[in-house]
Amino acid sequence: MSEPTPERICVFTAGRPGTPEIEEEARRLGELIGQRGFGLVYGGLDIGTMGIVAHSAKDNGAEVIGVVPGASQDEYVAHPGARTALNDRTIGVASLAERKEQMFNLSGAVIALAGGAGTFGEIGTAIEERRKLIVVNTNGFYDALKEQFAAMHAARLASDITRHQVRFVANAEEAIDQAVKQIRKPSALPF
Repeated sequence: MSEPTPERICVFTAGRPGTPEIEEEARRLGELIGQRGFGLVYGGLDIGTMGIVAHSAKDNGAEVIGVVPGASQDEYVAHPGARTALNDRTIGVASLAERKEQMFNLSGAVIALAGGAGTFGEIGTAIEERRKLIVVNTNGFYDALKEQFAAMHAARLASDITRHQVRFVANAEEAIDQAVKQIRKPSALPF
């Protein structure tokens, strides 16, 4: 595994549109990534909230790197709206597992916004691989996940994930503040 590139932030989020509040949080996170001088590493496609983050980051001066599964980005031409043209660099990988690993390796901090099954899988992979993770809990979107982590710990089936590995925050501003701390002090777990 290569060393993380601290000047980039990985963002996991949906390939579908969300509520107005979720979309605004995605827009704000991208804006802050660019304004704070970071690059963005994301799922690579101009669709859903991932596209919103990417456009906003790029509009605010960020380098945008997209990582797409499949032998090449050309496989996504058939998917309506799945453009990769906004990326400064698009990296094609063979599988979703490789996509996640590549995204982790290109970044110094990892943030999860509201998302669907894919985002939950990315959260799970980050935890399994003992990576620090910042989760933006827009309007309580991840409250049930937070409760599940507590239940797992109470049942002695997992460590205290929210103390050691996952940081839940309320908004994009808090997420960027945590990412800056993590990037400046990339020590082992816990946060």
